[in-house]
Parts: sequence; C-alpha cells; structure tokens
Amino acid sequence: MKTLSKILIPIASLCVILALLFLPILRISLGGTLISNQSLGIDEYNSVVRLAEAASDENSQLHSYIELFKQFSENNEGGSIKEIIPSINWLYVSIAMLALILVFMLLIVIFGIFTEKRLLTAGFAAGGMLSTVLLGKFFDKFALPFLNGTINVSTLLSKITPSSTTAADGTTVDLSGALSTLSDALSESLGLNLSGLANSLVSFKFLEISFATTGVLLAFGAVILLAVVFNMSIKNENAGKLHD
Repeated sequence: MKTLSKILIPIASLCVILALLFLPILRISLGGTLISNQSLGIDEYNSVVRLAEAASDENSQLHSYIELFKQFSENNEGGSIKEIIPSINWLYVSIAMLALILVFMLLIVIFGIFTEKRLLTAGFAAGGMLSTVLLGKFFDKFALPFLNGTINVSTLLSKITPSSTTAADGTTVDLSGALSTLSDALSESLGLNLSGLANSLVSFKFLEISFATTGVLLAFGAVILLAVVFNMSIKNENAGKLHD
C-alpha cells in the first residue's frame, strides 16, 4: 500500500501540468471588425501549447502584434506597460499564482515519492487548489478594463503615440495636438465619431481563464482523496498488525 501511494499520488499531481499545457487555459473572443480570432490565428478556447505555436509563428498576425507591442513598450516616449495597460499588475499576480501552482505540484511529487507524509501532500494540494481559484480571480481583474471599454483602441493609441517629433528643419511638432485637431476636424466634417469607430474595429467579448483550471482542481482534488484514503488504509494495516 505504501508503494502504491508513492506511485499514484505523484502521478495525480503531474496531471496538473498536463491540464495546464493541453487543456484550454484562455478564452479569447474578439468582437471587432478589424481584428478577429481568425485573423490572429487563434481559437476562442486556447491551450498554452496552442498559444505558444501561434505566437512563435513569424507569419501570423499575433506574432506581428506581439512584436509591435514590445517595440511600443520599450519606447521611452510611449511610456511603460503600466501606463499602457493600468491593470497589468493583476496579470503579474496571476502569473505568480500560476508559478505557485507548479511549486505545489513539485512539492507533492517530491514528498509523495521520498516521504510518507501523505497528509502533508494533501495540504500542498489544498494550497494548489486555493492558488488555482485565485488565478482566475486575479486574471478577471486584469481583463476587466478590456471588457468594459476602459482600455480600448483610442486609449491605447494615446499611450503609444509619441507626443512630439522633430521636423526636418529642427522645429518640434506637437503630435498629440495635431492628431486631436485632425480627429475633431474629420469628425465634424464627416459626422462620424472616429473614437467610437476605432473602438468598434477591435473589442473583446470574452477574455477569461478557461476550463484548464477545472482540470487542475480535479488533479489536486485527486491528490487529497488519495492521500486521505492511503493514510487511513495504512493506519488500519498497522493497527491490525499490532492487534495480531
């Protein structure tokens, strides 16, 4: 029974990483007319493996947009990522929770194989479940500005567009003022809300953690169940031997 517990508990724990890699972890649904899931080459439900393949494909639009965003974020005039995406800290916390999930998984594997502290592995699994729940909560806070329109095309363009540039004759041109004047003039002459038009081209319908986390919760739940069952069985075996 002890040998069986050293095999099954680590195997159940390793199912965590399988769920994270191969089950859909992100639900992304773009509702704009300019950029869509199809144009980016991604599905509505995407696993880590699928996203990595799309992001690494140099011919994909997703790869191009990632490279463009990197250039903007590295531009001193464009500002930091925090200025472009105010909720970015919640994404960092979500990544920290993901790392914590992997840490708990490794602890279960190590303690499950090399020790007989089965209840301790159950405690690690409980910590992994809590981290999984928090992952979803924190990611929702990161995604909220994209979904409610707080972060949209207009605000992104205002952050990443340089406020000024130098003309050929050495004079400084105020780009922000020029762009604002141009937008107002076109809006008045054409009777269009250009800001609204731009935002309608790219919008998020869904941006959330998907059901890979359900697989993670089931794997950690299996660890807890196995740890408790094996612990009780081994105790009963030892009590029976003492009684004999």
